[in-house]
Amino acid sequence: MQNKLPLEYGPREAEILRSLIEAHKLPSKNEGFRRGLVALDYLIDVDRGLLFEILSLLLHQASSCAKDKNADFSSLLQKIEACKTLASEIIATFAVQKGIESADAVDIFRADLDNYLLLLKEKNLKEIDKTELAERLSSLSVMSSQFAKKEFQFQAKEVHAVSIKSPRSKGLV
Repeated sequence: MQNKLPLEYGPREAEILRSLIEAHKLPSKNEGFRRGLVALDYLIDVDRGLLFEILSLLLHQASSCAKDKNADFSSLLQKIEACKTLASEIIATFAVQKGIESADAVDIFRADLDNYLLLLKEKNLKEIDKTELAERLSSLSVMSSQFAKKEFQFQAKEVHAVSIKSPRSKGLV
């Protein structure tokens, strides 16, 4: 194969790669690179604001479920797992679009949700302060909504900047 490329990456990426290969989730470095390029191609144009808005709605639903005295444990667990899955997708999207440091900055959602899931799985629902959990989920929902608004504003500025620089806006096309 003629398309060869030496890769440079840091210790964090080396550890991730080693871990994925050892867990048999990735057969090789080469396959990791190939999958990464395909993922990048799909994620590069994903609407971050929309993802945050959906996360906010899911977190609100999870918060309502935690407040509901008649809600069952599996329903709450499923809602929080859905939120964590979407939070992971948001991190991947940020890593692709804005870099790893930006992805780390929004990891608070996934990290908190991961902690709540661990807590819920270790204890049963009767041992957990559902009011506090509902408040924390509600706070994450509000924060996610604020991130969505910020992303929508950022995108509007990008569109405006592109339209100003566009040859069509100057009557050249």
